[in-house]
Amino acid sequence: MTAFDLKAQFDLTGKVAMLTGSANILGPEFADALAQFGAETALVDVNAERVSEVSAHIEKNRQVKSRAYVTDVSVEKDIKNATEQIIKEFGKIDILVAAAAAKPDGY
Repeated sequence: MTAFDLKAQFDLTGKVAMLTGSANILGPEFADALAQFGAETALVDVNAERVSEVSAHIEKNRQVKSRAYVTDVSVEKDIKNATEQIIKEFGKIDILVAAAAAKPDGY
């Protein structure tokens, strides 16, 4: 009987994942999961400190390239600039995870 190798089935080595909302509840989990399977991560969030922490954690613990992009995805010009920067640095975007969410005051 052959053991099921999840990493082999879902190998993302050589892929680039762009994730919006990378600094909050689910974004860091999504980013870490993609990195576990070999994807390089371009992390986008308005929270500069937290998105940088998440990116550093991924690079240290998953040994894949990860970069943080401080971006307000509600501003079209900002998301266009971030996308251009990501393509310039990584060469492409293969995967998009849209995890950004608006939070009401007092969240």
